[in-house]
Amino acid sequence: MRFNEKEMVSLSRQPSEMAAELGMRGPKKGDVVKRRLVKLVVNFLFYFRIDEEEPIGALLLEQCRVEKEDKQTFSIAFLDEAERKYVFECDSEDQCKEWIDAIIKARTLWSNTVYLMKLASKSAMVCRLCPENPPHCRLLLRCSVWFGDFCVLGSNYCRDRSF
Repeated sequence: MRFNEKEMVSLSRQPSEMAAELGMRGPKKGDVVKRRLVKLVVNFLFYFRIDEEEPIGALLLEQCRVEKEDKQTFSIAFLDEAERKYVFECDSEDQCKEWIDAIIKARTLWSNTVYLMKLASKSAMVCRLCPENPPHCRLLLRCSVWFGDFCVLGSNYCRDRSF
């Protein structure tokens, strides 16, 4: 998948659901564990060198599998490349569980949002505030439902939302 680098850097600076310094080993043979600042933002897992502000990489948590490797270690592998696995070492068993839960939640929430977007694109243009379409609903605006600061789903609302 292709991304605009400036947009990714901007996204990486948004408030995160979780952030911590973790040990991280990449998927290449011979990769060693390195300390990285890891940040979960929406459904992206950004990783940074400890002393830098721009991410050196990001994992899109779509179609991935998260597994607990041992008490303080978890891994992320993608369904289309199961042999390529990113391994993360936490400072405690509790921290490991928190990361696994947060990643699963972010992945699941995003998958549900994509599903809702597909449903919304098939539905008729009806105002969500007043589905009976009273007279004030003649002019509909295309507004957005926001997840944090990110638009995730187009919704139809009346121009006059004062009722």
